[in-house]
Amino acid sequence: SMAVPAWRRRLQAIGASHLLVESGHYSVWESGERSAKGRAAWQRNSGSCTVAELDAAEWKTLQNALRVRVADALKFSGSASIVDLTELYIATRAAFTKRGGRFVGPFASIAAASGVAESIVVAAGVGSAKLLAPLGHRVPMIAERGYHLEQQDASWPAALPPIMFEDRSIAVTRF
Repeated sequence: SMAVPAWRRRLQAIGASHLLVESGHYSVWESGERSAKGRAAWQRNSGSCTVAELDAAEWKTLQNALRVRVADALKFSGSASIVDLTELYIATRAAFTKRGGRFVGPFASIAAASGVAESIVVAAGVGSAKLLAPLGHRVPMIAERGYHLEQQDASWPAALPPIMFEDRSIAVTRF
C-alpha cells in the first residue's frame, strides 16, 4: 500500500515526522471459530503488511492488557498510526496557512472562496458533496458512523501496538 509512505512524506513536509509511529498492529479474535476464517483471509492477502505469530512475551502483554479472552491473534508489520491527532491537526493547519492557504467557515459556499487558486481542499466530511455539487462535481460520499472514546491516565502498555478486534470491527489504539 502507498498509505504509510504517503504519511511519511506528508508529515515530513509539515515538520511533524515524529507523529507517525510505525509499530504495526495486532488483529485479534475472541472466537477460535471465526479466527480460522480471518487468519486464512489475512494470510492470503495482507496488502503490504507482513503477517507473523505473536511470541510468548507479546501474548502475555496482550492478555494482561485486555479484559476479554483472546482466542487467537496475528501480528502485522508495515502499518502505522498517528500518535497525537490534535497535534496532527495543529501542524497541518499551520503548514497550510504558512503556504498561503486560508480557511472558509464550515459549510460556507465554495463561491465564498473566490479568487484564483491552484487547488482547493474541501474537508467537510459528508457535507463535501453538497458543497461541490453547484460546481458540477459529483462526490461519491456516504455518511458512516465512527465513534471513539478517549481516556487519560490509562494503564495501557506503551509496548502494545494498535489492536484490531476482528469479531467486533473495532480498533483500539494509544493516542
